[in-house]
Amino acid sequence: MSTLTSESAPPRVATVPVDLRGLWTKLAVFLVLMLCAALACLFIKPPATVSEAGVVMHLPDEVLGFTGKSEPISEGERVLLPPDTEIVKKLYTDAQGEQVNMQIVLSGVEHRSIHRPEICLRGQGWTVSSGQIVKVPLASGRNLDVMVLDITHQRRAENGAVVNVPALYAYFFVSKDAETPRHWDRIAITNLDLLLHNKSHRWAYVIAMAPVLKGLVPGGKDRTETLDEIKKFLRATAPEFLKSEMPRTGQAG
Repeated sequence: MSTLTSESAPPRVATVPVDLRGLWTKLAVFLVLMLCAALACLFIKPPATVSEAGVVMHLPDEVLGFTGKSEPISEGERVLLPPDTEIVKKLYTDAQGEQVNMQIVLSGVEHRSIHRPEICLRGQGWTVSSGQIVKVPLASGRNLDVMVLDITHQRRAENGAVVNVPALYAYFFVSKDAETPRHWDRIAITNLDLLLHNKSHRWAYVIAMAPVLKGLVPGGKDRTETLDEIKKFLRATAPEFLKSEMPRTGQAG
């Protein structure tokens, strides 16, 4: 009977088959991830550059016989608007008691400072009935396009009766390189310049508002007269705050 000795053949070692398909799949995934990372580094842009403002935050003390009184920023504005928002307000009154309210709101890095005016007005209790774009001829010879809203607010008279007080609310948006009276145009300009030029506009929102007091107070102006007054106000004040309307020496501010 035969027996096993140390000189017998060594035991056979089992071999493990290599999964070449899985290896190539992992390698392909790794290369795709590396390519995506390289493309991201190549095409992702740095944070957008914020452009210079197109306005100077200044309203004159006297306009066409009206005296301006600075008004403080409301608590609601302090809470809701970003801290880098700049606001200047003045209420102008003449000897007959006629009033025109002017404001400039300038956004900072964030764009939440500037919004669609109709939303804010309705939130303050105003009813917006219509809107139209009006051309304001400026001293430079060009026309400024302004959106004019017809708005109404209920107020209680001295005799206790509730009356509807109409007003005209004129506004436009301006940056260093653009002006528009339309909110959606401003959004389109902002997005297009961010996409194509990586530039973020620092928009300002300019407002002129006056009540239409015909039939409510003696000598009150009708709508046409009130609109003419607003247009004259914008024409007179534009060189004070619009950089595009200032002499070259005044645009450095």
